[in-house]
Amino acid sequence: MTQNNLSALENGALHLSRITLRRFPPGDAADVVRMLGHPDVSKWLSRVPRPYTCTDAIEFFDRHSTQNDLVFAITHGHDLIGGISLVDELGYWLGADHWGNGFASEAAGGLVAHYFSRSDQPVSSGYILGNTASRGVLNKLGFTNLKIEGTPSLALKQDVQVQKMCLTKSTWQARQ
Repeated sequence: MTQNNLSALENGALHLSRITLRRFPPGDAADVVRMLGHPDVSKWLSRVPRPYTCTDAIEFFDRHSTQNDLVFAITHGHDLIGGISLVDELGYWLGADHWGNGFASEAAGGLVAHYFSRSDQPVSSGYILGNTASRGVLNKLGFTNLKIEGTPSLALKQDVQVQKMCLTKSTWQARQ
């Protein structure tokens, strides 16, 4: 993702080559619940309960509604296809129907570029072991492995092993 593919944050949205990162309005709740309700999506997200309800979605939207929070819906055209955030760490998900199109890489690259245009602090992220797609996204962006740690999965109701990773601004810039 080069800086040329990223426009400035305009009206709370980042416009990328094929997708837009925008705020979540309450009207997105039903689509978010449907996508996160798919077991093949929720099993890779440690912080998402299963079942995921409209109340969960609205509370999440409300909790991250400030302009300072980097929490966005991922849209392709007019369709909501996933979500991405960079609050404590970079996290993202796509509805299962949208896997394999490079949307996660584009969204993550765009948000990381936006973040590093304003900060020198490293970005943390990670993936649940076995999630090869997420591992590929993070490796493509230049994240490096730190450690493996256990964390509770709300969806699976058990602990999962997470590969914690880090990306520095200097590594990001060298890859651009």
